[in-house]
Amino acid sequence: MCCSKESCAIFGWHFLTRMVKCSILLVTTTIFLMQATGVLAQSNSARINYLLNCQGCHSADGKGSAGGAPDMTLYGKEFLQSAPGRRFFIQVPGSSNSSLSNLELADVLNFIASELIQYNEAIQFTETEVEQYRGTKISNVVETRNQLILELVR
Repeated sequence: MCCSKESCAIFGWHFLTRMVKCSILLVTTTIFLMQATGVLAQSNSARINYLLNCQGCHSADGKGSAGGAPDMTLYGKEFLQSAPGRRFFIQVPGSSNSSLSNLELADVLNFIASELIQYNEAIQFTETEVEQYRGTKISNVVETRNQLILELVR
């Protein structure tokens, strides 16, 4: 006999304990990777939607174009900190008239806030918020934006 009953029982217990710990670690790691991949996929999807729907006017970095769309990074943080500014982002023609779903638009606006404006403390846009304000269109975008800037930078 290679080992006593007691030593085999102890060895078996240690082996079983190790296997359970390894299994827990494997499951935890798998769940973490699945969540991380989901976040990356959502972020990547928002980036792609921005590039397909917004970049043409606002450029890839959100800085706008000469004589065209404004630089979103210039007063973006101030807009994101106010209810009227958040509504403005949702109601501008590029957002309100886009073919994106409310959830996709919320994701794009969150991408703009975090990646382009680099304001990570911004309250996340939600599908419900977008749905609530998207139906109201802004008739004079430039005038509305300029008025908001005057109010926000005081």
